[in-house]
Amino acid sequence: MYGLHPDMSAAVSYDKAERFLNRFAIDDNYRIRECMRSMEEVFAWPINSPFDIENESPENLFKRGFRLFAHLSTPLFTEEHFKLIKDIGNTMGDKWLYVIEECNEENSAIAFKLQLPIDISWDELADGGFISDVLLNMYHNNYFLFGDSGKWGRWCDYENSWMDYEIFGYNEECVAVEAYRQWCSLTKEEYKDLQDDSRMPNTLQRIEWARSCER
Repeated sequence: MYGLHPDMSAAVSYDKAERFLNRFAIDDNYRIRECMRSMEEVFAWPINSPFDIENESPENLFKRGFRLFAHLSTPLFTEEHFKLIKDIGNTMGDKWLYVIEECNEENSAIAFKLQLPIDISWDELADGGFISDVLLNMYHNNYFLFGDSGKWGRWCDYENSWMDYEIFGYNEECVAVEAYRQWCSLTKEEYKDLQDDSRMPNTLQRIEWARSCER
């Protein structure tokens, strides 16, 4: 059972979730095609084939030519985090933000596929009952997140045996991307602890991490 807000009855939560999905779920062939077109401009990895960071290089996730950096990331959104992502989308010319849950062929029909307008507010995002709880409060499943511009994307990995992280890819420099990198940067001490963690997958040791410029 999905978690519910303490002050929200199950009936109210499900009602909110239904309205949220009616507004934002991708459930028709046209929107699915548009979503997949944008996704394929960003990601090289097929949606129906789970990505395993233990055995695959992060570079295999994104199209050739995308620049990448990683950072620790949990949950999928916080309010400040969401604002920074919207700033990137607005700068890149996006009209839509897509949130696509990683799936396999068996569960593809029930995996999250959301199309959010770029001007959606935090209150709207947080008002989806248990759907919002899954997106904002639960650290499960993996997600592709990207805009319809095809210029940037996030891979959020919450199912590995190490810790929650994301890989951010982009093919166009902009102030909003740099602001996002700075917001999620590790301190010198945090980065050292990360490098000293023996559980860290070797594939992630070879990628750039967002970190402060302090020495």
